[in-house]
Amino acid sequence: MQIKARDTEVVWALPPPELDHPLVKRVGGLRYAMPLAREGGALDIRPNQARLHSFADVLLSLGFSDVSLVEHRVSRWLKLFEAVRPHALLCDYAPAAQIAACLAELPAMQITNGFDAPPADFPLFESSIRGPYIERARAKSIEQFSETIQRIGHIHKMPGLDLGRFMSWPRRMLDIIPEVNPYGPIDAVGTYVGPFIGSDNVHLPQWPASGEASPKRVFAYLRGDERLVDVLLKALSSAGAAVCCVWPEASDGLLQNYKGTKVHLTRQPVDLSASLHGADAVVNYGSSSVLCSVLLAGKPQLMVPMDVEKLMFARRVESQGAGVVWQTNGQRLEGLVDRLLNDALLAQSARAVAERNSAATLKNARSTMIDALCRIPPAF
Repeated sequence: MQIKARDTEVVWALPPPELDHPLVKRVGGLRYAMPLAREGGALDIRPNQARLHSFADVLLSLGFSDVSLVEHRVSRWLKLFEAVRPHALLCDYAPAAQIAACLAELPAMQITNGFDAPPADFPLFESSIRGPYIERARAKSIEQFSETIQRIGHIHKMPGLDLGRFMSWPRRMLDIIPEVNPYGPIDAVGTYVGPFIGSDNVHLPQWPASGEASPKRVFAYLRGDERLVDVLLKALSSAGAAVCCVWPEASDGLLQNYKGTKVHLTRQPVDLSASLHGADAVVNYGSSSVLCSVLLAGKPQLMVPMDVEKLMFARRVESQGAGVVWQTNGQRLEGLVDRLLNDALLAQSARAVAERNSAATLKNARSTMIDALCRIPPAF
């Protein structure tokens, strides 16, 4: 909507199932099915049997070691660009489209939480495993992905296309704040604009009575294994907290079990801003947009990351002293819940992060980036 407000036409390229998404219809504009890796199918995902050490491994596991596969998709993106004749490309995670934009010298901007836009040296993921073998494996993956990029450049008569040019081609609009950059305290190639949080079709949070004189309120937004979520909710309840928990996958049985307790459990989305405003602390599953919103609200948080990406974000929050991580691998939950509810330093550190990232600063940064995108001269 902000792009349309700048008198700029929006043209969509989407996976076929998303072409009629309500949001797309509401924004309007021409809609095209995005180029697929194979006719009639999505990108061939061939999981790498080896451990994923860096984002280079993620790309290779998604087919970017296969030059013919990548070339097929890049060529189709180039044909779409010729048909649409765009001024610029705005994307989230679309490496094939970014290669095509680089070949066409089409200005590009990537909206990213940083995980899929690593520095060109592809830092190792969060892991306790380090050593020469891991470093050699990372270097080999980077070399393999770099070779794919160079070969695509030669096919399209652009010998100057290399890994460095590809990685630096799109401008980055980082929908996070600097403190949670998953690759650590680095100078990001881009602008931090904070999370994009929608508020359509949501309800106000409901806070149950806890029986305590002045109960701590905990807002929980969870995913994943029912047994672990149940353990977590019981630990919060036992600590005397009044909990409002959004868990979209909650079973009918669990919903029934928590009726009339100190935990209000719902599958329905609630207003995040109102929930954070009313909460003393937050529990979440490590989504970058949620944990950034929690930090911007100045609230301490306990994070239960579900994968390596979310673990990297959670560790960055923890490194700021503004939250704690529960990895469910034998780590005692009771002590973490006690820190969440009673450690004044966690709350103080979270407020300090919020003070460094004012809403006005993030709003201005976002507006500046969108202005730049809409004022780019035609590329064709």
